[in-house]
Amino acid sequence: MGLAWSSQYETGDVTIDNHHQELFHLVSRLDSAIFKPDEIHPIVEFLEWYVVAHFQEEETLMRKSDYTGYGHHKHEHEQFKKMVSVLREKITKREHATKIVYSIRRLIDQLVDHIITVDIGIASLVSKDHHASQKSS
Repeated sequence: MGLAWSSQYETGDVTIDNHHQELFHLVSRLDSAIFKPDEIHPIVEFLEWYVVAHFQEEETLMRKSDYTGYGHHKHEHEQFKKMVSVLREKITKREHATKIVYSIRRLIDQLVDHIITVDIGIASLVSKDHHASQKSS
């Protein structure tokens, strides 16, 4: 069963929100990967990209705005990077597809929780940025 994207998860930054939406769509791909194990590899590749490119995007926004929650946020990002690295190891070791899919699902669930509880703080940065750009216009 897939997760449904909702406006309650929006940060207001289009790029970050688009990345988050892609993560939500992964769940339906993951559900089919249980029956088609060759679909696991592209999902893990996406997650490898996500924990580098997407996290870098968020961290740049936070540093630019002197975000007070940056340290905690960065720490969580580092934990997710380690989890994705473990997924790659499981694939390399040729662990059973069901175990890998289960691990991916747990990771996605934790990333979604991160979006809902931690990333939502970025919304205040985006609105500050938006207000500042309107005042300078």
